[in-house]
Amino acid sequence: MISMKDVPKEGLRREAKRRQHKTYYAKTAFVYASRPWLPSENEQVIAHSIPDSELCEKIQRSLKAIQNRRWRLKKQSRARSVADDKSNVVKPKKWVAMKGAEE
Repeated sequence: MISMKDVPKEGLRREAKRRQHKTYYAKTAFVYASRPWLPSENEQVIAHSIPDSELCEKIQRSLKAIQNRRWRLKKQSRARSVADDKSNVVKPKKWVAMKGAEE
């Protein structure tokens, strides 16, 4: 068996964090069946008005599914806003010298 003196502190912290992460997500992992997302669920996920642990029971989705969905919806939103910004940009016209202006 490995003694605590042999394991660096960073390794202990990382291991503790991994165990906590695994325990947190294991509560709802594979509990609910996979199904398409509804618009009302998307709105609740984006609103983030209640904690994810409560929302997962309410909409019957896992914690990880809710967090992944929020990330994807925000990513889509950012992509759309960037595309809208690019389409609204007025491209500068090249300066064209008027005839007779050089005189």
